[in-house]
Amino acid sequence: MGDKSAIPALEKASKLGEPDFRRITGLSGKSRIVNMGGTQIDVPVSGLLDDYHRYAKEALKQIKKRV
Repeated sequence: MGDKSAIPALEKASKLGEPDFRRITGLSGKSRIVNMGGTQIDVPVSGLLDDYHRYAKEALKQIKKRV
């Protein structure tokens, strides 16, 4: 955290569309099985993308706070 050179990539990541997200991650189909504490959960790809956006935006916020 605090590396301002990451800002352009994080800004792009925070706005990434589903087709590009699928291409980058190699995801296909409507959902993906995720292991959480020994339990398998079927997570929609749109939910994974929402999480990806949220993480990128939070990282941006933290970096900008420290710069």
